[in-house]
Amino acid sequence: MRLGNPRQVLRASSAKGHVLAWMGDTDRARAWLERQLQEWGDRDERARTDLLWHLALVELWAGRWAVAERYADAVLELIADYGLEVPYDRFPAALAALLQGRFEVARGYSLRALSLGEGQELEFYFGVLATCDLWSGEPRAALPSFLRAEQAADALGNGEPGMRPWRADYVEALLQVGRIEDAEGLVDDWERAATPLGRDRVLADVARCRGLIAAARGDVTAAIGLLDAAATRHEVVGDPFGHARALLALGGARRRARQKRAARIAIEAALAEFKALGAPSWVAAARDELGRIGGRQRLEGLSPSELAVANLVAEGRTNHEIAAALFLGERTVAGHLTRIYAKLGIRSRTELAQLTSEGSPMSRTGVGNIETS
Repeated sequence: MRLGNPRQVLRASSAKGHVLAWMGDTDRARAWLERQLQEWGDRDERARTDLLWHLALVELWAGRWAVAERYADAVLELIADYGLEVPYDRFPAALAALLQGRFEVARGYSLRALSLGEGQELEFYFGVLATCDLWSGEPRAALPSFLRAEQAADALGNGEPGMRPWRADYVEALLQVGRIEDAEGLVDDWERAATPLGRDRVLADVARCRGLIAAARGDVTAAIGLLDAAATRHEVVGDPFGHARALLALGGARRRARQKRAARIAIEAALAEFKALGAPSWVAAARDELGRIGGRQRLEGLSPSELAVANLVAEGRTNHEIAAALFLGERTVAGHLTRIYAKLGIRSRTELAQLTSEGSPMSRTGVGNIETS
């Protein structure tokens, strides 16, 4: 039976698209949302904005980041042209920037949204801000924002496990500061919520987190089994980013078990996926992990962002060129260089280039890496 009121039909269609997107069923969600966009896109600008918003999210989950960014940019254009802006509108753009390593852009979108929605529970943006800190090598700085994201979601009564996309990174931040029990409790809670609902995408993240917890406890054998299974689960649900992260962690665990050939295979596969996705900070992390396999001297303490800057300096790039390549400001690049010199005990670009030319891989803490020994 057809409803007589088109507005009711539109609301029902939008609600279904929302549910499908957050369930993580990317193929069904994409098909539904594209049909609705064709049906309603030229009839209602707010509906068009909402549909593009959810399509951007779906394509981010599916690993089609360039497509997702086009949808996210279209949302930003619509809110600028029609004055339709609400705080949540910037989330796909913020998430796309985060995944592509443009942390300052992601922070800018998030802070703008938080200023627009003062007093509202904007959990997603706290998750983005926290993950920016984590992936920049600052897990302790990330923890307050992760906690705020969780508290905001709780205040909203949000029991959908798929709507806490920051949760796996929260677990990694806790592990990196040694709070293993807290990390495990968070994973237990996530799994209890996801299992009865059949949220396979979330359960793949849970499996990867279980592997990281085992690694943090020093149980490398268990970590290898769990991370291998997690990589398979991510692949089955069509999550290339999660798959690459699981492979990178698996390679690290195999390296610690002195399974050098198997470690290299896993890490090189992760590196190829990160390159295909367009995830520069994760490309740097995978290259660093590859460098560790040979047993060469490690230079500890660089964040992923600092590592990316260091590698480009070693290639002879200027600060201006590095800023353009990494979507950073030149002052930010200069700040990274100051910290790199201090951490490595060097004074010049020439010394930095010499360190890399000697074959010493630049190590980092943070992205996808849990070490206990």
